[in-house]
Amino acid sequence: MLSAAAISPERRAGSAADPRAAGAALIVTIAALLLLPADLRLLLVALALAGLALLARQLRRLLRRLRLVLPMIAVFCAFIALRMADGTTLYSFAGLELTRGGLQAATALGARLLLLASASLLFVLSIPLQQLTAALAALRLPARVIAVLWLTERVLVLLGDDLRRSLEALRVRAGTLSRAARMRAAARIGGAFLLRAVARSERLADAMAARGFQGRVPVLRSLRWRSHDTALCAGSILFFTALWMVR
Repeated sequence: MLSAAAISPERRAGSAADPRAAGAALIVTIAALLLLPADLRLLLVALALAGLALLARQLRRLLRRLRLVLPMIAVFCAFIALRMADGTTLYSFAGLELTRGGLQAATALGARLLLLASASLLFVLSIPLQQLTAALAALRLPARVIAVLWLTERVLVLLGDDLRRSLEALRVRAGTLSRAARMRAAARIGGAFLLRAVARSERLADAMAARGFQGRVPVLRSLRWRSHDTALCAGSILFFTALWMVR
């Protein structure tokens, strides 16, 4: 029988918080980030998230994951800044204008999106997958939905390792190539990576079927709501209530 702890040793350690408490705190955080004005209160939220990441010993991993999100947020905010013509024109090129109002709106939106991504990633990094599946099972989600989520996370970890090795191999072997040659090599590696990903998923499905997998993943049933879980929920509600009341 497959074991979540055996297949996922890096997530074997227990979570500091019950996944239900962490989920409630995440919902409160998302609601506050959508409602709070774009002022210094967002900076206080950022400091609070950084403190939680330090306590959970996830700050370095969180920053690594945010590097993948930053380019998408930057492109979206640049589009918003150039599309909004409001206030003094700061820069104009080829019919596009960057105004003071557009820049302020894009900056506020980028800060909110970055904080939303940070809160969501911190939740994912802090809650072991086996405890998260237990919380989903307690919510009566179908077993196949839980299995798909669990397997997707595991396959993404494996594919991420493959992609990192491919990029390292390209970096080592393409040091003397021109920029155009490196781009062509990267395109070829990307195509080969997609083919290997499909082949790996098929091999994984065959291996799991041969070992008796029938669409259910092992679920840790013993969820325990402890005093610090109550403190996490109450603290998040009080913190964001205090920020909302400050003028």
